[in-house]
Amino acid sequence: MPLYGPDGFHPSPTGTALAALVIYGGVAGELPDALPSRLPVGGTSVELDAALVEAASRALAGR
Repeated sequence: MPLYGPDGFHPSPTGTALAALVIYGGVAGELPDALPSRLPVGGTSVELDAALVEAASRALAGR
């Protein structure tokens, strides 16, 4: 997953979406897998969106 932009420091749109999912889960107290299956992240695929939701859910389940 391309989580960082070309400078290797700032997040890519994918990295921003993953961070937002984890923050959402932490604030809302629920796993992001309850969100709609299609995330409003431009330029990503349905498969990548599903992988981001799964990664965020796994990160939150381990805390």
